[in-house]
Amino acid sequence: MRSLIWASAAVVAVLVAPAAHAGAGGSTSPGPWVGVGGRPRIDRHLLVRVEPGVRLLEGEDASGRMTTGVPEIDALNVTYHVNAVWRVHQDPPRGRRDPALFRSLGLDRIYYLQFVHGRPDLDVIAQQYQGLNSVELAWQDRIVSHCKAPNDTKYSSQWNYTWEDLDCEPGWDIATNSNVLISVIDSGADLKHADLDGNLWVNPGEIAGNKKDDDGNGYVDDLHGFDFWNADGDPNDDFGHGSHVAGIIGAEGNNGRDVAGVCWSADLQVVKVLDSVGTGTWTSISQGMVYAADNGSLVSNYSLGGTSYDVNVDSATQYAAGLDIVQVAAAGNLASNAAFYPAAYNDVIAVMASDISEKRARWSNYGSWCDLCAPGDGITSLWQSGGTAVLTGTSQSAPHVAAIAALVRTLNPQLDRIDTELLIEYTAKDLGAPGRDSNYEWGLADLHRALDAAASLTLSTTSSSVGGQVDLRIHRPDSGNDFFVILPSISGRTPGYGLGNAFTGENRIVPINWDVVTDLSLLLPNIGVWNGFAGNLDINGNTTATLMIPGGRLLLHKPSYFSGIILPAGNLSTVTWVLNSVKLDVQ
Repeated sequence: MRSLIWASAAVVAVLVAPAAHAGAGGSTSPGPWVGVGGRPRIDRHLLVRVEPGVRLLEGEDASGRMTTGVPEIDALNVTYHVNAVWRVHQDPPRGRRDPALFRSLGLDRIYYLQFVHGRPDLDVIAQQYQGLNSVELAWQDRIVSHCKAPNDTKYSSQWNYTWEDLDCEPGWDIATNSNVLISVIDSGADLKHADLDGNLWVNPGEIAGNKKDDDGNGYVDDLHGFDFWNADGDPNDDFGHGSHVAGIIGAEGNNGRDVAGVCWSADLQVVKVLDSVGTGTWTSISQGMVYAADNGSLVSNYSLGGTSYDVNVDSATQYAAGLDIVQVAAAGNLASNAAFYPAAYNDVIAVMASDISEKRARWSNYGSWCDLCAPGDGITSLWQSGGTAVLTGTSQSAPHVAAIAALVRTLNPQLDRIDTELLIEYTAKDLGAPGRDSNYEWGLADLHRALDAAASLTLSTTSSSVGGQVDLRIHRPDSGNDFFVILPSISGRTPGYGLGNAFTGENRIVPINWDVVTDLSLLLPNIGVWNGFAGNLDINGNTTATLMIPGGRLLLHKPSYFSGIILPAGNLSTVTWVLNSVKLDVQ
């Protein structure tokens, strides 16, 4: 790892003052792609993922004859004048949160190869590296930018919080404060903004300003986050976009100043991956994603992206998903149904933009790879230098959903990332054709409905043993005497059970699998799979089902998920509510 900072003159990866390779520990630089100001260049480097078991020597050689200890790679390095080789994701001294997952995704085997001069033939060079026995993949980096706002309609008030849209006021009656770590992966944030500074994450293991990596995470002085563009612990926003996004999530609420975030109180980790004009590369963004994952984030927001797939970023999103992080991304502003990344990756919630009329904004991307809409047209939020601004774009839509996810996970910590995503989708306001449709997908995000549902289902314990009892409680104070059905599964919750199979016209899906084993349990209850539970809610809309944990080898040492549906007492043919799911671990 390096002990000094790589710097570039005006562009990413144009190195002016490279540092010699040092031993592990104390590195403040995530990689040579970070630069000081200017627009990034991607014609001077290539990314390779070597085969399992291959490890390259790292360092730099100004002559352009960088050796890695692998002869076939070294031969190409000499041919194409490679003068630096670094592993993209350096190992922090304290280790990864999930080393096995990190390795299984190949994130430990991705290297950055830098050339002495810019190359117009990187596609040809990449094919030659990928043809080597020691290289699994080789690809070009790509330019990535914030989701730029179209300069048409703007609004100067927070219309996005009204009952017609995010429905915040009744939602705030349930919860206003988030206590989970939220990562804003963007252009940074105004760390001194009077309407934001009280909601910034403070790294408990770091001593500010001592130029040491106190907590062993591989980054020096990362008190509030890290700047992957300038390679330092000061992720202050020099563009404004990240401040705007952070303000939507967590501007301090009810303090008589500027605007309110969806979360009035929050814990915002600032991860700067974009430069002073809002551009970056996939490589720097993947670094920010892994940093957020390793530092305990439970919600990450990506209001940025591009149209090119990148294996490094895809692997980083899978790593974050494996660590139970809800990831939310802007769908893009190209009025296109073509995939836009990272929103289009499987483990990310892709958010389209809606306008003040509850319509999908005409400039918003769309498509089956998207999940739902949120307000994005003329959104007032914070800006750099202590100001406010009105911006338009799916960059503004995504943080609304990220904030909802944070409040949901705060209100019910038993929910994992899949629970949280499904709950947000199933409680969205249905727009367009009934159920999920090609125009709005799941509909318009709704804070009130999401928080109401988040508290609807809880377990008395998250872990128990065979023969023990667990109370499963339903809380729905507006629905006394309604009929409830609890559905269990041992195989997960997606793609789920289509309610249309049982109720004509119902297009939603219960967020569990109704698998063959569960069906059989209705006839053979002793095989060790839960039976369903049903009953009526009391006058306050509450009930408790006591579960006796059965024996049976199919159940032991496996997570069991519980979800459910609510049916109005007077009309059992209509499903009005899909309960969130909770997980019970049987020891």
